[in-house]
Amino acid sequence: HDGYLGVMLGQKKDNWHLEFTMSDKNPSHCFDDEDALVFYIEDDKMYIKALERFKIEGIDPVKSANPYWDIYGRTYVDPDGYRIVICHKEWKN
Repeated sequence: HDGYLGVMLGQKKDNWHLEFTMSDKNPSHCFDDEDALVFYIEDDKMYIKALERFKIEGIDPVKSANPYWDIYGRTYVDPDGYRIVICHKEWKN
């Protein structure tokens, strides 16, 4: 991968994936607390399992910049400082 390491998340049956990459170069980005990747998990058991995975890894939730996310889910910060929201709601287009 020309000096990049990464992981892709998705399922074979779906027509999308998320790709997370890293290199030996320092990142150059500008973001704020409103930049978030949101995962909607409607199923109660799956939602609780997702939160437990963060806890097992020693990652504590943080207060969200948008109070909506504190009502309907939990917000976490990834190693680069970006926000990840695990939302306990159904996604509707």
